[in-house]
Amino acid sequence: MLAAGLRWLGFTLTSEAFFDTVTVDAGAQCEAIAARALSENINLGLGEGMLRVALDETTTPAIIEAVWRAFGGKLTYPEVAPGAREALPAELKRNGRFLTHPVFHAHRSETEMLRYMRKLSDRDLALDRAMIPLGSCTMKLNATTEMIPLTWPEFGSLHPFAPANRRAAITRCSRGSRNGCARSPATTRSRCSRTPVRRANMQG
Repeated sequence: MLAAGLRWLGFTLTSEAFFDTVTVDAGAQCEAIAARALSENINLGLGEGMLRVALDETTTPAIIEAVWRAFGGKLTYPEVAPGAREALPAELKRNGRFLTHPVFHAHRSETEMLRYMRKLSDRDLALDRAMIPLGSCTMKLNATTEMIPLTWPEFGSLHPFAPANRRAAITRCSRGSRNGCARSPATTRSRCSRTPVRRANMQG
């Protein structure tokens, strides 16, 4: 839908096939478009004459219309909808069924999954011998209450490519926790750094 509106406005996309990110050849208009997008509280990826727009499941028609306004158009979602076409090639689409076992539909939250795993444990079914559940390292090493802040949009909705001036608060938070770890008697280090840990490392 976004791509259809951008084509309507006369812009060229760098690819006709894409999933959640659209790259637009904006030429000399890049800076002006990015500035208008920022006024709509939208971050665009800025490259050499190119602009990237990343979408996810939280993107609404109102956000799409705001992006079109940033690109200089006053289009409406219903207006563009009839001309929109599928951007994902048919050969890349999943046709078969997946996650068909009832267990994947019976537990709809992390808490319910924890209870299910505890139930298996009470039956003396060792998880390390019977199955390695997705996310098991997280659930074993972090309390649920510690994970709650990660669901806040201020943390979870921040795009990894957001410019520095749009992530000042979370940068301060990150530096504060890093410095706090360094000053802790448990670390006895002058400085600490934090990096994501792969599941393969955690499971070992």
